[in-house]
This record gives sequence, structure tokens and C-alpha cells, in this order.
Amino acid sequence: MPASLTIGDFSRATHLSVKTLRHYHRVKLLEPADIDPDTRYRRYTVDQIPAAQVIRRFRDLDMPLDQIHAVLQAPDLQARNRLISAHLANLEQGLARTQDAVASLRDLLTNPSAVAPVSQRRVDATVAAAITGVVSTGDLRPWYLGALGELYATLDARGVSASGPAGGIYASDLFSAERGEATIFVPTATQVERLGRVAAVVVPATELAVIMHPGSHTDVDRAYGALGTYVASHALQVDGPIREHYLVGRRDTPDENAWGIQQCCQHIIRRARAVQKPGPGGVQNWAGDIITILGQAHRAVEEARARGSPALDPQVLDDLRERYDTAVTAGMIHNRLRDWDTGNHPGYALGCWLRDYKEQVFLFTRDFAVDRTNNVSERGAKAAKRHQAVSGYWHNLATIARWCRIRSYLDSAAAHGVTALDAVRAVIEGTPWLPPLPATS
Repeated sequence: MPASLTIGDFSRATHLSVKTLRHYHRVKLLEPADIDPDTRYRRYTVDQIPAAQVIRRFRDLDMPLDQIHAVLQAPDLQARNRLISAHLANLEQGLARTQDAVASLRDLLTNPSAVAPVSQRRVDATVAAAITGVVSTGDLRPWYLGALGELYATLDARGVSASGPAGGIYASDLFSAERGEATIFVPTATQVERLGRVAAVVVPATELAVIMHPGSHTDVDRAYGALGTYVASHALQVDGPIREHYLVGRRDTPDENAWGIQQCCQHIIRRARAVQKPGPGGVQNWAGDIITILGQAHRAVEEARARGSPALDPQVLDDLRERYDTAVTAGMIHNRLRDWDTGNHPGYALGCWLRDYKEQVFLFTRDFAVDRTNNVSERGAKAAKRHQAVSGYWHNLATIARWCRIRSYLDSAAAHGVTALDAVRAVIEGTPWLPPLPATS
């Protein structure tokens, strides 16, 4: 028979307080091996020490007592592992939420005004497939993901292609009363027949104050705050629901931080050319294939625009993406074990990067309003960078932000055929030039 310990000795052996051991006894999680019928003193055996140690570690991981009890009473190792894995998955999700919140708070403290500019645009009416429902704010995210998945699945089953990025329309009650009507829609070239929750709708034309929010929903309140400030300071009338457009989402990439961002294709081409130079021989031809694919994608987009088409032919896009995947895989395979003096070979590093950021590379092929390069931005900032290189002078954050806003305004106007003089005159007259939003149907 194993040696026994008093509750005090067992407490010291397991680092569980006497109070905790009494509680575990009451809830039948860790019961004493023996209770004296006269004194009611509890005694434990040394064989119970491992179980107490396991319980203590589960509690350190914030596992509820009922779940610990279920783990200890599991009929077999497989069932026990399932319960433990489920709790670990919940911990990982909680840790990810905490990390996001910490990063968001730190960014808010260090960059309080780091949000995109707001503009005013008019959008045309759009034919779409949509799902509408009344939902609470707590259920909005899972409802949105489920509705979006159902919409795309229905369109795929009917052989209908989306003609633009998905969007959402949200009633004000959803935010003010925590419950209201929400609509998720996917633009289509033609109306689709009703099937289950999916119905054809016409998203109405309207005038919008617009802001671009790249990334996950963690910091979306900052974009809405900037939007609300703009609306209030410009005395705009707000008489309709909130509308969102999802340029890149979960269907394109699971990385929420990639949602809504276009990688500069010109930078990619420069990196690919640099990889081609070291060789040896034709091993790095895959990098040239990437350059060719990006060039063909650009020409395909320009040709579609010239035809007035709102989207690339799905077969053309699928072919481009498949060839891209083949080239990237070749680059990773050929360079994974290749020696380099400073870590991974540049070909392997580029291949991994192209694999991870594929959806950001191809964003301009799905949304024609997105430019494939940031050359205009680079050119706009070149004067300030040259000033720094020549004289050692650099703007502070406030002045460089004002510089970039002015350059962005003038460059955008020039891209639409408006001269700098006319753009500045419009600002002075109180009617700044604003770009039109390209039609999606």
C-alpha cells in the first residue's frame, strides 16, 4: 500500500494550498484517499501527487475545473488529447487577440494620426448577389464570414463570376443599438436567381465619404473615427447606412494584415532581376518567368479596361496565377539549400516572400482601381529624400505628413489630367478636386 500524507504534507509536496485541496475535494476533482471517520482529517497517498501536479499545470493554463475533470476522466488517451488540444487552441486564440490588442494600443500611442486620408466619391448602382439579415454586433463577424462563404459558393455552383470586390451595407442601428440589418453582397455582371438566402439586388448609387483601411478589423475603429471627424468637420449630411468594400479578404488570404494592400510590382521586378544575376546558368530562370507573368498581368488588365470590362476573364487570371505558383515553387526548390554568405540565398528568400504575399501581388488584377506599382508615391517623396541626402536635414513627423498629403493630392490630380495649378486653385476656392470612384458594373 502506498505511503499516505496528511493534507498539510500533501499541500507542501504539491504546492497546492490546503484551501485549494479542500475545494477540489468538494467538487470531486481530487478526492482524498482516506478520511478519518472520527476527526474528518483528510489523507492522500503519494500516488496522487502526479495527478495534483497535472491539475496545477492545467490551472496555470486557465483550464476550468470541469474541463480538468473531463480530462482526468477521459476513457482513453485519444479522448484526453482532444480535450487538451481544444483548450490549447482556445489559449492560442486568446494570445493572438492579446497580441493584436497590445500592438494596436502601442501603435495608437506612437502614431495617433496614422490613418488614411478621407475623400468624397460617387458610386454607381451595382447589380449583386446578396444576403440580408438582422444581426447583433456580437454575432456580426461569424455571420459576415458565413454569408460571404455562402455567396461565393452559390456563385461558383451557378458558374457566375464576381465582377468586383465584395461589400457590406450596415444599418446605423447595428452600431447604436447593437442590433440591426446587415447586407453582404458580391457584384455580378448579371442578376442571379434566388437560392436560399442568396438573392439578386441592386446596390443603389450614392455619394460617399471614403477611407481606405488596410489590414484586419483590429484597428478599423481608427478609420471610422477619422471618417466621423471628416463628416462632422465638413458638415456633411449622413442619412444612409454604412457601406464597406473588401478589396482583399479571407477568400484571398488568411493573413488579415494583407487585406487591402497591393505590393509594388516594380519592386518585385527589381528583386527578381537581382536574383537572376548570380546564376548559375539557367537555374534562376524562374525569376524571369515572374517578371514575364507580372508584365502579362498588367497588359491583361489594361486591355480589359480598354474594353470597358470590370474584371479579368477568370480563365486568364487562373492561368497567370498557376504559372506564378509554378515559378515560385521552382525558385524555392532550386535555392533552398544553396549556399549564401549572409543566410538564405536571395532566390529562396524571394520565393518564400512571393508565396506568402501572392494575394497582395495580384490585388491589381482583381480590383482595377488599384495601381500595380507605387511609383507615383516614390516620385512624390523623392524631393524630401534627396533633401535629406544632400543637406542632412529631415522633416519631423508632422511636416513630412503634410508634405506627403500635398504631394499625394497633386500627383493624383495629375494622373487624372488635372494640372497642379488647377488643383491648387480648386483648394484655395474651397472646392478641392476629388477623384471619381471607378464603376464596378
